[in-house]
Amino acid sequence: MTNLPIDNTIVMVTFTPSAVPIGADAQCYFLRVPFHQEVNGIQYPLNKGAYNALQLLKVL
Repeated sequence: MTNLPIDNTIVMVTFTPSAVPIGADAQCYFLRVPFHQEVNGIQYPLNKGAYNALQLLKVL
């Protein structure tokens, strides 16, 4: 997981799968974006994850 602050800093991020998928069925690729708030150095899910985003990127 990559954790980036929202501070208007441009950062190049590369997402590489940890392993090559196996199998003959359809392969779905998703991108999940969770939002957290940091309090005293500890990150907590924002509103228990109610504002997290999940996007289907591609089906092969």
